[in-house]
Amino acid sequence: MNKGKDDHYQYVRSYFDAPSLNRSSFSHRIKGIIDQADIYAPACSLLEIVRKNDPACSSLMDVGCGEGLFLDRIIPRFPDCKNFVGIDFATKVLIRAQNNSQTTRLSYLQGDLRSLPCASQSCDVVVCVNVLHHVHRDDLTDAITELARITNKYLLIELRNQKTVYDFWYLPFVIRVFYKDLPLTTIPLQNVDVLLSSLGFEKIAHRGIIPFRWWCRSLVLLYKRT
Repeated sequence: MNKGKDDHYQYVRSYFDAPSLNRSSFSHRIKGIIDQADIYAPACSLLEIVRKNDPACSSLMDVGCGEGLFLDRIIPRFPDCKNFVGIDFATKVLIRAQNNSQTTRLSYLQGDLRSLPCASQSCDVVVCVNVLHHVHRDDLTDAITELARITNKYLLIELRNQKTVYDFWYLPFVIRVFYKDLPLTTIPLQNVDVLLSSLGFEKIAHRGIIPFRWWCRSLVLLYKRT
């Protein structure tokens, strides 16, 4: 699909805002199982490193939070964290997230990943999973730079790994079942490492569904500001 930027983001927003998105469908349940093993389990493993290394973290932000499903997993792991924030650019998605929220430690903001409504280095931990592959290719560098800008200590991101078996079978076939014609972007791990190193971050670890990154469709990366 060869869309301009405005069309690209409008399509992504309308896809996730749509009330017709059937979250109880068979394909959506299968996608949830895959995402749990492929994204959320590795992400939680890396967040455990954060919790052990820095138990005094007082704020955590999930950028591209959707309906808050990942925040539901994170919050119990950080009992001493006082402030959790979810940010998303889709209005109806945020309304659903706010309606589902069950803790006073969590608040939601509407914001665009390319220009977040947050001060620089204003949050101890910034998380962005299951999101960056929906950013237009021309905006990926700016989006990751913006995520790095707002974190004071840790940055955890997930990307769709480029130059893997994922390119050969998942993108052409499986993705059509789950996302139909929703635009998706992949990115090489090395490009992200170089970018974040230039911004003053060191990579602590990365995780995938298996130890061999060339066979992982997704990689979760943990960086720390130096």
